[in-house]
Amino acid sequence: MPPCGCAWLANPHAALIAGLVAGTIVACHALVVALPAWAASLGIAAVLIAALVVGRRLVALLVRSAVARGVAACERRIAPPPPVLRPWRGRKNNTRRPSSDDDDDDELAAEGGPQRSAVGLVVGFSWGGGVAHALLAKRTAWTGPTLLLAPTVLAMAAAAQQRPPAIDRGSSALAVVAADFDDFCPAPATADLYESAYGCNRVHRVRDNHVLLAPQTTDLIARLAGELLASSLAPASSSPSEGRLIRGESS
Repeated sequence: MPPCGCAWLANPHAALIAGLVAGTIVACHALVVALPAWAASLGIAAVLIAALVVGRRLVALLVRSAVARGVAACERRIAPPPPVLRPWRGRKNNTRRPSSDDDDDDELAAEGGPQRSAVGLVVGFSWGGGVAHALLAKRTAWTGPTLLLAPTVLAMAAAAQQRPPAIDRGSSALAVVAADFDDFCPAPATADLYESAYGCNRVHRVRDNHVLLAPQTTDLIARLAGELLASSLAPASSSPSEGRLIRGESS
């Protein structure tokens, strides 16, 4: 489950699922009351089959909505900070704005040039790994170094009834850690997805379970994070805040 408390359930699909369950119970009760036993049995079977079909589709839409909301949240955090504004004083470096109005102290002007994001590395674990994968596949707010830890991409895609979103092949800024004893995202399937489908050459399989807490695993994660973060900071940063690390959600 996405670890956002109950906030991620606050969407129309969750309400429709709750309504479907309640409606199914009411319909079955009405059939039992109004019809003979054999007819009620047939009616209940039809209602349950219809509810299962509709419910499965609603679950898929719920998962898609939750992923989209997670990606949007990441994009907001990754976005560059707003420009620093200062009062416009009319003259700067012997230049003057093209206006005859000198009473302009209440106007604001941006200074310091274009702002850049302070994020140097995106890390996603479990459900957050799937969200980080979707963020990377979107190719808008983020295309930089990304570390996916036991990403449940295949499970999330199956629940959403769609293929995993495609990412750029052979990206040197992507590293994946998958565990051999992971029931949520089995290492063979996860490794094959990133190595064969996406051409990632930094897929690491470890003898661990889904939580990735074995000492050798944590050492590997620390090393990969350091390498990826160092690659993102290769050009000298102009601000001490640059290189901030954003962690994805877990399950």
